[in-house]
Amino acid sequence: STQSTWDAQTASAAFVELCVGFRSSDVVLWNPLERQTICRFNREKCIDTTPVSIVRWSPADINIVLVAHDSGCMYLYDRRLPDEAPLAREQEPFSVVSHSKPKCNPTQKWAVSRKSLNDLVFSPSHRYLAVPSQDCFCYVILWEDRRLKLKIESYFGAVLCVAWSPDELYLVTGGEDDAVSIYDFRQETLVARCCGHRA
Repeated sequence: STQSTWDAQTASAAFVELCVGFRSSDVVLWNPLERQTICRFNREKCIDTTPVSIVRWSPADINIVLVAHDSGCMYLYDRRLPDEAPLAREQEPFSVVSHSKPKCNPTQKWAVSRKSLNDLVFSPSHRYLAVPSQDCFCYVILWEDRRLKLKIESYFGAVLCVAWSPDELYLVTGGEDDAVSIYDFRQETLVARCCGHRA
């Protein structure tokens, strides 16, 4: 399915920017009010050939778009930089590579997993990014340091969604294991696994 997200930080009555990621692997920034394409990323699959699984705007920088693919990689694109050049093809999870050219997209490539990423959810303070994946893990990234803070494993099956408590003390995941799991983020422990629903 097609993935999209609005840039709520810059939206106004006269201007709206929508980021759309396609199964074809293309990513388009589009102004629906003007019916105008602002820019396009991953043209001709030059960066990643797999479908886009999720797109998000960075809450810390209105110019940065986060794009995750079925490959398990996440890319950071800067809408001010139109040029594109591939980054390292093979990376070990979990690793981050920055572009050697300072004015080239994508600015960074994150090899998070070897399977599709299901969501990109920032914590309320924007210090952490939680990334549930098809590989049975939810990765929690210390955003500013670009490093893996925590790797949470599901009982079995993919982790499909994740949510933060407002105080960032708890992380809640849901997935193919038919359970909602609650984790104490600071203690890095499972607090409760709530069973009963069916995926």
